[in-house]
Amino acid sequence: MKSLKCPRCGFVSWVDAAACKRCGAVVCLVDAPGRPAAPAQRYAHATAPPPPGWVELGLFGIKTRSGAMAWLVASALLPPSLFFGTLYVTNVLAGMDAPVALAVAALGGGFSTFAPLWYWLSIRWMDAHGAWRSRR
Repeated sequence: MKSLKCPRCGFVSWVDAAACKRCGAVVCLVDAPGRPAAPAQRYAHATAPPPPGWVELGLFGIKTRSGAMAWLVASALLPPSLFFGTLYVTNVLAGMDAPVALAVAALGGGFSTFAPLWYWLSIRWMDAHGAWRSRR
């Protein structure tokens, strides 16, 4: 049997493989069961689609998955520290009443809880569409 090299990652697989075993890129479309598509159509969907705007904004300046995961962990640690830090400053240092200090701390820490979700969803989109290689 002949082999076929993936246009995205360079992995060599069988010519009748529908997708790359390493990166998941579509390397061969099938017209009918058991019959490969014409060579002109073979690489029609081999490249990842461009990320939507919310993914580009969420991963602004981040080129790799490991970098995005580092930001995800950092942003997951931020809301609790921001909440308790604001609670300490407003209640202990500024002398505000406890309910007011709690409300201010909830606003400060509450809005930042959406950052890890945004990173996670952006990472998940990039994984699902195999778009990490195109960011380098």
